Amino acid sequence: MSSPRSFIERIFDVRQREVERVVLASTYLLLIITSYTTVKAVRDSLFVTNIGPSQLPYMYLLIAVAMGLVSYVYSRLVNRIGLYRLIRATSLFAISHLVVFWFVFKSESSIWFYALYVWASLFGSITASQFWLLSSHVFNPREARRVFAWIGVGGILGGILGGGLTSIVARWFGTESLILIAAITMALTLALLERIKSFAPAEAGIPHEEARKPAESEGGTVRMLREVRRSRHLFLMVILLTVGVIVEAFVDYEYKFVAKHSFTSKDHLTAFFGTVSFYIGLFSLLFQMLLTSRILKRFGVGWAIVLLPSGLLAASVTLALKPVLWAAALLQLIDGGFSYSIHRAGTELLYLPIPPQTRNAVKGFIDMFVDRFGRALGGVILLFLTAVLALSVSSLSMVACGLLIAWIAVTVAVKREYLHSFRRALKKKAIEPEALQVRVLDNATFKTLVTALSSNDERQILYAMDLLSNTPPDRWRQHIQMLIQHPSSAVRARTIALLTEWNDASITREEFIHHPDYQTARIATASVLSLRWNGSLRACELLTELMNDPSPEVSRQAIRTAGIVEIEDAIPLLIQKLADKRLRPEAREALLKFGDRVIPELVRRLSAHDEPVSVRIRIPKALAFTGRQHAADALLDSLHRFDYHLDFALMKALNRMRQNWPAIAINEDRVSGAINKEREDYARLRSMLVWLQLNVAGDRASSLLTRALRERQDQRLERVFRLVALIYPPHDIYSIYYDCKVKPALRASAVEFLDNLLTADLQSTVVPLLEDSFDPETAAGGPEPIQFISTDAVLEILIAGSDPWLKEIAMHLAGRYAAPEPAPMPGRNVG
Repeated sequence: MSSPRSFIERIFDVRQREVERVVLASTYLLLIITSYTTVKAVRDSLFVTNIGPSQLPYMYLLIAVAMGLVSYVYSRLVNRIGLYRLIRATSLFAISHLVVFWFVFKSESSIWFYALYVWASLFGSITASQFWLLSSHVFNPREARRVFAWIGVGGILGGILGGGLTSIVARWFGTESLILIAAITMALTLALLERIKSFAPAEAGIPHEEARKPAESEGGTVRMLREVRRSRHLFLMVILLTVGVIVEAFVDYEYKFVAKHSFTSKDHLTAFFGTVSFYIGLFSLLFQMLLTSRILKRFGVGWAIVLLPSGLLAASVTLALKPVLWAAALLQLIDGGFSYSIHRAGTELLYLPIPPQTRNAVKGFIDMFVDRFGRALGGVILLFLTAVLALSVSSLSMVACGLLIAWIAVTVAVKREYLHSFRRALKKKAIEPEALQVRVLDNATFKTLVTALSSNDERQILYAMDLLSNTPPDRWRQHIQMLIQHPSSAVRARTIALLTEWNDASITREEFIHHPDYQTARIATASVLSLRWNGSLRACELLTELMNDPSPEVSRQAIRTAGIVEIEDAIPLLIQKLADKRLRPEAREALLKFGDRVIPELVRRLSAHDEPVSVRIRIPKALAFTGRQHAADALLDSLHRFDYHLDFALMKALNRMRQNWPAIAINEDRVSGAINKEREDYARLRSMLVWLQLNVAGDRASSLLTRALRERQDQRLERVFRLVALIYPPHDIYSIYYDCKVKPALRASAVEFLDNLLTADLQSTVVPLLEDSFDPETAAGGPEPIQFISTDAVLEILIAGSDPWLKEIAMHLAGRYAAPEPAPMPGRNVG
């Protein structure tokens, strides 16, 4: 019988360590959407009741302009103050404004109805965007691809909860009381944010590489427009999505117009809007869980993206013939229900053939340009049709039918172009295996993928197998016999590895373990051990023998098996395999499967001076990936106990832990001590460099030493910043270092920021060091230079040091210099 843990992993594809994060993120999204759903219902009811539907087209235009302005400001605020602080500020801003709206609506001034309409749209857009950006930091890319669908269910449940609350509360307590409920749900998100933040990799928010790129720029927009013109697939996608946004404006206007004329009470109208939102959420949830995947697999992406316009066409015809409330509600139900389920899944698949280096830019361009342009264009068209031509709802529905027919036509063209683009991307190997969710691929696309297994190109087959790694072997079982008999040993090994990953029993067949190719048979034997492990002495000896096999493919599969069966006797050999770059990823992954049990042995081998350096230097990274507090403590305790390169590996490992597991405690006193040690080493290197430049002739060997000293001096500064990033927000520290090193114009501002960020003790240590490194002529309070007695004294210090490269150069130069009359140099004497 399977354990609850394995049940969760198998059914929901959520790992045990991810459960809490998934629940927190889903709940956070549920609260946001609940709040937005209630505010949206209040906004729509109050606006159409007090102002009238005729003003809605103006609102569509105003929202498009407001979103453009807010996005411009928002992207810069994220970079300036950080994501988490901005989310907290946004939530507090929203809560305070909701309370203000609750008070001012008692005055019934019309200006507040306009303000709420625009504000609610911005509120929904910004909070949802912030949530998904936050989630991208809480979950790494591999986790995100598995769990985001389940987190999205929280949003659908939020729509259901918000709709149900709106329907009940509006009838019992009035429309305006819902504003306070929205404020309370937003207040609850603040409590969740603090817990979610503990799982995120950095306090400041976005990575410093991203922070340096403006989210929106004219140059980026122009480049994307050129990209769209060059690619037929992108061009058709932009047309498809633009038409969809325009039709959405028509649907929204018709729905609210009919609803307004069907109710005399604003509270009943609000309750109606809430009821429709409730059923939209319920429909989306059931459709998403029961039908979306089946439709995609059986009928393909074409059906997925044509269902929404087809359903809207049928509903629009109904509304044109019978402009009554139930017909308008049906139109809204189809729009919301399909948009949040199968249409979204189909649209995401359309991005798949787009090269990964432009995919995010394309999505950003569509969010920024297409949505706003389509919304504004829809407002202009509606304004002309309603204010100038004074068309009725029935006539507007007929116009919408024309747009929907065009939408369906574009959908057919997009589906055809999608398959062509997918085939081209497959040939160019432009699709990332991690980006491919085979579980929701349609049959046509999947057949294109499986066909590549019959290619004559070995690399194409291996690439196709990588893309198929996330799908059970049953869907490509008919190719297994051909693959296991393939002339390429790499193809045969990859086939066995994939079957092993899925615990597929077919690898126990005779044609595998008694394959005529000796290497293939050994790989199969290593795989069979993971399925039939009995822990006997013979099995352990055989596994050790396979791990030491001269063939990397055999050894790699045996290492995977050692991790799967978790035999502790294999730990020493797995650590040894870290030195082999061909086997390193598998060895590290196998070690991590042992959990806490492997940490003591890793720490012992790290400290063992008789252990080969090639092994020891790889241990810090393996310890970092454990994510355990005692691993971090061991790494910190080991600082400055070993040689120069091993120290740097320790620092990088600690930085990795600080980024990926921010809840781990770092002893600030120990880090401060390490920073002072690095500063002393920096000062010593600087003094040596000055001495050599003043007292040694510029021959080739001496020039090599001075260049090496200068490089090590720069590296010491980087090490100082790595240490500072252990106790301060990494994003801030990395950005300061980058600006000082790469952007001289921003150097003064970066130093000023650092000066305000650090404590007084660290200020006096780090800031002068930074100024001395990048602007030595104007630096004040830098390290005092050391006076050396002779060049031999400099070389003796280097020979006795822990840096093997400087030691080797110094040993080469030792004895070549007598003690000349030194050039005047203030400071302490050493020699």
